[in-house]
Amino acid sequence: MDAFWSSLFFIGIGAVLLFKNLEILILPSYVYTWKMLLIAFGIYNILLRNWMFGLTMAGIGTFFILPEALNIPKLEISKIWPAILILIGLGIFFKMIFPKKKY
Repeated sequence: MDAFWSSLFFIGIGAVLLFKNLEILILPSYVYTWKMLLIAFGIYNILLRNWMFGLTMAGIGTFFILPEALNIPKLEISKIWPAILILIGLGIFFKMIFPKKKY
């Protein structure tokens, strides 16, 4: 099943970039950034059931792309760093509550 999601991931990324180069698909400029690639890589990892890493990658990409996508002021790390600590704590808590099943 991992090969299935891996192939779809690469086909999707390749198709979007090919359509951009051929000017078939016109999307906003922020779609073609490293931030969107982080979000796509995060979603890919979530589909592979690597929840924590996937959510982390998608969250970082979302954090950096939101100001461009929604035309809002950039968030300052100095103001929201406590939220990062809360997310780390929640990650540890949920990992403890829902341990990985050993087959």
